[in-house]
Amino acid sequence: MTLGTVDSADPAIVALVAAPISCGDPLRVLCSGTLISPNVVLTAAHCTAALPTADVLVYFGTDVADGMGVLVTVDHVIAHPDYASPNNDVALIVLAESVPTAPARLRSAPLAQTDVGTTTRVVGFGLDEMGGLGVKRTGTTSITQVDARDFVIGPAPAMSCDGDSG
Repeated sequence: MTLGTVDSADPAIVALVAAPISCGDPLRVLCSGTLISPNVVLTAAHCTAALPTADVLVYFGTDVADGMGVLVTVDHVIAHPDYASPNNDVALIVLAESVPTAPARLRSAPLAQTDVGTTTRVVGFGLDEMGGLGVKRTGTTSITQVDARDFVIGPAPAMSCDGDSG
């Protein structure tokens, strides 16, 4: 997240990481996600399409490199049945076990045209302005467009980047 700050206040925001190939390999961040029930993570379908389920782990913590977080295995992934990049880019990751982390509260009302221009907070493990990846960061953006299927954000001053998808 460019121009974001380190975030330790959102435990339901997770990193999707590629399972290490051999002992000692670093974790590689694929995307971010949001815990929405004790064993389900909401993310983008493109984050899960490239790897078999066994090769994806879910990381709970602040920095994937610090060894302080918790890794949870994935039982299975349910991508939107009509996913075809970039359309219907949503997936659910069902964890192999429930976690004690409280799920995020989801917005109950749909976004509307009246939300354009609203400043909103985003959180993710994506690239920062120094090219670092894997530290959970938060920042504010602005909603620039809303339609029946999508919404678009712009910098205000932060912006999501590679690895923040989900």
